[in-house]
Amino acid sequence: MDYLLIVVEGPHDAAFVGILLRERGFERIRLRTQVDPFWAPLIPTQFPSNPEGRLDHVVKFPDFYTHGSAQSVAVAAAGGYDKLIVELQADLDALGSSRLAGIGIIADADNVSPEQRLVDLLAKLDEVNDQGVANGVDGFPLTLPTGLAIQNGPGPSIRLYILPDGIRTGTLETLLLECGAFSYSSYYQATVTFVGSIDASQPQESDDLRRLRAGSGVHKATANIIGNLLNPGSSLSTVIERGRWIEGMPDEELSVGAARRFLEVMLRSASQVA
Repeated sequence: MDYLLIVVEGPHDAAFVGILLRERGFERIRLRTQVDPFWAPLIPTQFPSNPEGRLDHVVKFPDFYTHGSAQSVAVAAAGGYDKLIVELQADLDALGSSRLAGIGIIADADNVSPEQRLVDLLAKLDEVNDQGVANGVDGFPLTLPTGLAIQNGPGPSIRLYILPDGIRTGTLETLLLECGAFSYSSYYQATVTFVGSIDASQPQESDDLRRLRAGSGVHKATANIIGNLLNPGSSLSTVIERGRWIEGMPDEELSVGAARRFLEVMLRSASQVA
């Protein structure tokens, strides 16, 4: 069995990775008894499950996917960009890295270029490697990429992907709206127009729309409105998992095609390493 760990920013990113995996024939594991024992250290055994003892309503654990007896994938949501490497390090501390066939990290570009995001992630991964080597942890140093391309070397190779497509500034919602224009065209333009009209009707100093007008706020609002039309009251991650966002999407569509290629190369490379 090849074991792969993918760390993403949030549950909506995890849901999107999930539909890409299911598109490739993976099945999501719904029962704890069916989770491969390798992943057991990532499943909390007590509440609260966080080190700070916060009374969170949701116990955090990865989503698990399997492709028969060939590959098993855990998709861990970190809770934001700043926690990505913290989550990775915690998972590696629990699992070790020697049995992992591949590691993926998926981050939003947000308001910076993908190149800037990449430089920052690589610097943080260098620190993780330094700590692992200094502490004599098995499997370190990890093989780091020099860019978005994967490198093979001793131990699991790390592959980085910067949403929406590794080229442009944006987030998962940027990608989702490209999908929505294709898969939910009946609602897409009306929603874009609605959000734009609300924005234009309010004064620039409106505090209520401060977050809408910041960064990728418009994209996030538009994607969530489409989601609530499809599944009223559901979270965006639930809507992504249940919807048909990428069904029939051609690979020529920049963002979806790039995401598919990222996952394909990661899975293939992991199989070769193993």
